[in-house]
Amino acid sequence: MIIMQLKSTQQEEAFANIAAIINRLHESHGYRIRGHEVHQTRGVMAKTSLPERAKMVSRFCARNDIQYLAYHSPILGRGQNIWEDGWREKVKESLALTIREAQAVRKEAGLSSKVVIVFHLTSYVPSSKMPRTHEEKLALYRAAEQGFLEFFGEQDADGCILAVENTYPRNDGDSASVGPFHPSDLGRMEKHGVRTVLDLAHYQLYSNYLSRGKGKPAGDLDRERYGHAPSWGQCIKALASSLVLLHISDASGFEVRGEGLPVGTGEIPFADVLGACNSLGRDVQGTIELNCGHLQQGRLQLESARWLLENVPGVFQET
Repeated sequence: MIIMQLKSTQQEEAFANIAAIINRLHESHGYRIRGHEVHQTRGVMAKTSLPERAKMVSRFCARNDIQYLAYHSPILGRGQNIWEDGWREKVKESLALTIREAQAVRKEAGLSSKVVIVFHLTSYVPSSKMPRTHEEKLALYRAAEQGFLEFFGEQDADGCILAVENTYPRNDGDSASVGPFHPSDLGRMEKHGVRTVLDLAHYQLYSNYLSRGKGKPAGDLDRERYGHAPSWGQCIKALASSLVLLHISDASGFEVRGEGLPVGTGEIPFADVLGACNSLGRDVQGTIELNCGHLQQGRLQLESARWLLENVPGVFQET
């Protein structure tokens, strides 16, 4: 079954907003949300201590009977990549703090389930330094993977599940993204104990780009290599053993503006996709993650949760 979750930043106002959504959904549909994903930012982490953040999250979990938790570690932005020593160390530092905080919350809140730690391997490369072949792009993956695997080997991640998220080709100024887009790239780290987060909107944009997009170098390399993206059923089957969490939102087209749309407003066939995930025969966490901010526009998270319960019945864990 899919365990429905909402998402917020680490701010009291955001947690209060999410608590209100949880209560309203329970009142209107009799469904009680038992999971949550915390979105970490370097700004908040710089202004608060780990004990302060852990106490805030633990209090939210206790007040709202949250039994499943995920943490999204800070991501890289324009001009940043994990191949440069400086940025790689920042990513490692953030991940280490995220793991420690998740462990503290799990202990304080008395959670029996492990906390999923979401991270990105995606980096931004200057257009002039983009890989020219798919093999060169894979070499970048392998270099990134090796650095992270060495780092994970040094960490005490007891009580946590490390999981890498898929992304999609995008340009940002004079740089372009390079990351794991295709299911075969995503599953590369499973043999090392790293699991997978499947972002549905990201995958829809990736599939659309391979079908009809142009102008994004990393996407063009994948099209040359694979032709088209695997169907939803093929994608989920390929990730079956590694999939631990879904990011649930809609998508349209293949540009950034088409990402993270309210559920039911884009191109994703949710009944088929979530049904395939549900057929895996085990619990998978599913975070509603909209591209409207996690503090404001809480109404859209509520509406998406309602849409899912009404239009895709029987796939979400009963409470």
